[in-house]
Amino acid sequence: MFFRKTILTLCSVCILLVFQGACRQTKSAPEQQGVNLLSDPIFGLSYNPSLVHYDQIPETISRMCRGFKAGRWWVFAHVQREKDDYFIVMGSVAGQDSDSFGTALWIEGSTCHETDSQWVLSGRPASKESSGGPARGLPGLDAQRICDHGPAGECHYQLRSPDEQKVLVDLVTDAIRRASDAYGGIAQFKQRACSPSFVGGLSESPMVQQELQNACSMR
Repeated sequence: MFFRKTILTLCSVCILLVFQGACRQTKSAPEQQGVNLLSDPIFGLSYNPSLVHYDQIPETISRMCRGFKAGRWWVFAHVQREKDDYFIVMGSVAGQDSDSFGTALWIEGSTCHETDSQWVLSGRPASKESSGGPARGLPGLDAQRICDHGPAGECHYQLRSPDEQKVLVDLVTDAIRRASDAYGGIAQFKQRACSPSFVGGLSESPMVQQELQNACSMR
Protein backbone atom coordinates (compact mmCIF):
# COMPACT_ATOMS: atom_id res chain seq x y z
CA MET A 1 0.00 0.00 0.00
CA PHE A 2 2.82 2.38 0.92
CA PHE A 3 4.56 1.61 -2.37
CA ARG A 4 1.36 2.31 -4.32
CA LYS A 5 0.85 5.69 -2.61
CA THR A 6 4.45 6.64 -3.36
CA ILE A 7 4.00 5.84 -7.06
CA LEU A 8 0.80 7.91 -7.19
CA THR A 9 2.52 10.84 -5.49
CA LEU A 10 5.45 10.73 -7.93
CA CYS A 11 3.06 10.59 -10.90
CA SER A 12 1.18 13.62 -9.57
CA VAL A 13 4.44 15.57 -9.24
CA CYS A 14 5.48 14.64 -12.79
CA ILE A 15 2.13 15.74 -14.21
CA LEU A 16 2.40 19.05 -12.33
CA LEU A 17 5.92 19.70 -13.64
CA VAL A 18 4.90 18.94 -17.22
CA PHE A 19 1.88 21.24 -16.88
CA GLN A 20 4.05 24.08 -15.50
CA GLY A 21 6.55 23.64 -18.32
CA ALA A 22 3.78 23.79 -20.90
CA CYS A 23 2.47 26.98 -19.32
CA ARG A 24 5.90 28.58 -19.50
CA GLN A 25 6.24 27.64 -23.17
CA THR A 26 2.77 28.95 -23.94
CA LYS A 27 3.60 32.23 -22.22
CA SER A 28 6.95 32.71 -23.94
CA ALA A 29 5.64 32.16 -27.48
CA PRO A 30 3.54 35.36 -27.63
CA GLU A 31 6.44 37.29 -26.13
CA GLN A 32 8.69 36.18 -28.99
CA GLN A 33 5.99 36.81 -31.54
CA GLY A 34 5.44 40.28 -30.05
CA VAL A 35 8.87 41.55 -31.16
CA ASN A 36 8.33 44.38 -33.66
CA LEU A 37 10.85 43.93 -36.46
CA LEU A 38 11.69 46.90 -38.66
CA SER A 39 13.18 47.15 -42.15
CA ASP A 40 15.82 49.78 -42.67
CA PRO A 41 14.86 52.32 -45.36
CA ILE A 42 18.01 52.00 -47.47
CA PHE A 43 18.85 48.31 -47.84
CA GLY A 44 15.56 46.82 -46.66
CA LEU A 45 17.20 44.56 -44.08
CA SER A 46 14.77 43.32 -41.42
CA TYR A 47 16.14 43.82 -37.91
CA ASN A 48 15.20 43.83 -34.24
CA PRO A 49 15.63 47.41 -32.89
CA SER A 50 16.32 45.98 -29.43
CA LEU A 51 19.45 44.28 -30.79
CA VAL A 52 20.51 46.48 -33.70
CA HIS A 53 21.08 50.06 -32.58
CA TYR A 54 21.07 53.10 -34.85
CA ASP A 55 21.67 56.65 -33.58
CA GLN A 56 18.59 58.63 -32.69
CA ILE A 57 17.87 61.79 -34.66
CA PRO A 58 19.57 64.99 -33.47
CA GLU A 59 17.57 67.68 -31.76
CA THR A 60 17.93 69.84 -34.87
CA ILE A 61 15.51 67.60 -36.80
CA SER A 62 12.81 67.44 -34.13
CA ARG A 63 13.05 71.22 -33.71
CA MET A 64 13.09 72.28 -37.37
CA CYS A 65 11.08 69.56 -39.16
CA ARG A 66 7.43 68.76 -38.50
CA GLY A 67 6.22 65.42 -37.21
CA PHE A 68 9.38 64.14 -35.55
CA LYS A 69 8.57 64.70 -31.88
CA ALA A 70 6.29 61.68 -31.32
CA GLY A 71 7.75 58.18 -31.22
CA ARG A 72 11.37 57.17 -31.76
CA TRP A 73 13.35 58.17 -34.83
CA TRP A 74 16.75 56.98 -36.03
CA VAL A 75 19.36 58.23 -38.50
CA PHE A 76 20.32 55.79 -41.26
CA ALA A 77 22.41 58.21 -43.35
CA HIS A 78 23.74 61.74 -42.98
CA VAL A 79 25.80 63.96 -45.26
CA GLN A 80 26.88 67.52 -44.54
CA ARG A 81 27.69 70.08 -47.23
CA GLU A 82 28.77 73.46 -45.86
CA LYS A 83 25.54 74.76 -44.27
CA ASP A 84 23.31 72.02 -45.69
CA ASP A 85 22.51 68.72 -43.96
CA TYR A 86 20.99 65.70 -45.70
CA PHE A 87 19.46 62.84 -43.73
CA ILE A 88 17.61 59.59 -44.27
CA VAL A 89 15.61 58.76 -41.16
CA MET A 90 12.91 56.35 -40.04
CA GLY A 91 10.74 56.16 -36.94
CA SER A 92 8.42 53.97 -34.93
CA VAL A 93 5.46 55.09 -32.82
CA ALA A 94 4.05 53.16 -29.85
CA GLY A 95 1.13 50.97 -30.87
CA GLN A 96 2.10 51.13 -34.54
CA ASP A 97 0.81 48.10 -36.44
CA SER A 98 2.04 48.94 -39.93
CA ASP A 99 5.38 49.18 -41.70
CA SER A 100 7.68 52.14 -41.16
CA PHE A 101 8.82 54.14 -44.17
CA GLY A 102 11.93 56.23 -44.53
CA THR A 103 12.02 59.99 -44.97
CA ALA A 104 14.73 61.99 -46.70
CA LEU A 105 15.43 65.43 -45.22
CA TRP A 106 17.34 68.47 -46.39
CA ILE A 107 17.93 71.08 -43.71
CA GLU A 108 18.84 74.28 -45.49
CA GLY A 109 19.55 77.01 -42.97
CA SER A 110 16.26 77.39 -41.09
CA THR A 111 14.19 75.47 -43.68
CA CYS A 112 13.42 71.75 -43.66
CA HIS A 113 12.60 70.02 -46.96
CA GLU A 114 11.43 66.41 -46.98
CA THR A 115 10.44 63.68 -49.39
CA ASP A 116 10.15 59.90 -49.57
CA SER A 117 13.56 58.24 -49.11
CA GLN A 118 12.68 55.48 -51.59
CA TRP A 119 12.29 58.15 -54.27
CA VAL A 120 15.66 59.71 -53.42
CA LEU A 121 17.34 56.29 -53.62
CA SER A 122 15.76 55.50 -57.00
CA GLY A 123 18.03 57.94 -58.86
CA ARG A 124 19.80 56.61 -61.97
CA PRO A 125 23.41 57.64 -62.69
CA ALA A 126 23.86 61.00 -64.35
CA SER A 127 24.84 60.96 -68.01
CA LYS A 128 28.09 62.57 -69.16
CA GLU A 129 26.06 65.41 -70.62
CA SER A 130 24.29 66.13 -67.29
CA SER A 131 25.73 69.36 -66.00
CA GLY A 132 22.87 71.82 -65.71
CA GLY A 133 21.15 70.27 -62.71
CA PRO A 134 21.04 71.60 -59.16
CA ALA A 135 24.39 72.25 -57.53
CA ARG A 136 22.84 71.64 -54.11
CA GLY A 137 19.68 70.16 -52.70
CA LEU A 138 18.13 66.80 -51.90
CA PRO A 139 18.69 64.33 -54.75
CA GLY A 140 15.51 63.84 -56.74
CA LEU A 141 13.66 66.78 -55.20
CA ASP A 142 11.32 68.17 -57.91
CA ALA A 143 12.89 65.84 -60.49
CA GLN A 144 10.86 64.50 -63.41
CA ARG A 145 9.26 61.10 -62.76
CA ILE A 146 10.23 58.37 -65.23
CA CYS A 147 7.83 55.44 -65.13
CA ASP A 148 8.89 52.70 -67.54
CA HIS A 149 5.87 50.54 -66.72
CA GLY A 150 3.24 53.25 -66.38
CA PRO A 151 2.28 55.44 -63.40
CA ALA A 152 1.18 52.39 -61.40
CA GLY A 153 4.63 50.78 -61.67
CA GLU A 154 7.96 51.66 -60.11
CA CYS A 155 9.18 55.12 -61.05
CA HIS A 156 12.61 56.72 -60.85
CA TYR A 157 14.44 59.89 -61.83
CA GLN A 158 17.64 60.72 -63.66
CA LEU A 159 20.33 62.33 -61.54
CA ARG A 160 20.75 65.78 -63.01
CA SER A 161 24.33 66.70 -62.16
CA PRO A 162 27.56 65.22 -60.78
CA ASP A 163 26.97 67.19 -57.57
CA GLU A 164 23.54 65.62 -57.07
CA GLN A 165 24.96 62.16 -57.75
CA LYS A 166 27.81 62.77 -55.29
CA VAL A 167 25.34 63.59 -52.49
CA LEU A 168 23.43 60.37 -53.17
CA VAL A 169 26.59 58.24 -53.27
CA ASP A 170 27.81 59.81 -50.02
CA LEU A 171 24.45 59.10 -48.35
CA VAL A 172 24.72 55.42 -49.31
CA THR A 173 28.35 55.25 -48.19
CA ASP A 174 27.43 56.71 -44.83
CA ALA A 175 24.50 54.29 -44.60
CA ILE A 176 26.91 51.35 -44.99
CA ARG A 177 29.11 52.76 -42.23
CA ARG A 178 26.17 53.28 -39.88
CA ALA A 179 24.73 49.84 -40.61
CA SER A 180 28.12 48.26 -39.87
CA ASP A 181 28.23 50.03 -36.51
CA ALA A 182 24.62 49.07 -35.74
CA TYR A 183 25.20 45.37 -36.48
CA GLY A 184 28.42 45.26 -34.47
CA GLY A 185 30.97 45.41 -37.29
CA ILE A 186 31.42 45.33 -41.06
CA ALA A 187 31.70 41.53 -41.04
CA GLN A 188 28.31 41.15 -39.37
CA PHE A 189 26.73 43.59 -41.80
CA LYS A 190 28.24 41.82 -44.81
CA GLN A 191 26.91 38.52 -43.54
CA ARG A 192 23.40 39.96 -43.75
CA ALA A 193 23.68 42.10 -46.87
CA CYS A 194 26.24 40.63 -49.26
CA SER A 195 24.58 37.52 -50.67
CA PRO A 196 24.22 37.71 -54.48
CA SER A 197 20.44 37.32 -54.23
CA PHE A 198 20.14 40.18 -51.75
CA VAL A 199 22.36 42.57 -53.73
CA GLY A 200 20.58 41.57 -56.93
CA GLY A 201 17.25 42.52 -55.37
CA LEU A 202 18.29 46.18 -55.12
CA SER A 203 17.96 46.86 -58.85
CA GLU A 204 15.32 49.56 -58.24
CA SER A 205 17.99 51.55 -56.36
CA PRO A 206 21.03 51.21 -58.64
CA MET A 207 23.28 53.59 -56.72
CA VAL A 208 22.59 51.66 -53.51
CA GLN A 209 23.26 48.41 -55.33
CA GLN A 210 26.52 49.75 -56.80
CA GLU A 211 27.91 51.04 -53.51
CA LEU A 212 26.89 47.89 -51.63
CA GLN A 213 28.63 45.74 -54.26
CA ASN A 214 31.77 47.83 -53.78
CA ALA A 215 31.62 47.37 -50.00
CA CYS A 216 30.98 43.65 -50.29
CA SER A 217 33.98 43.16 -52.59
CA MET A 218 36.38 44.82 -50.15
CA ARG A 219 38.31 42.61 -47.73
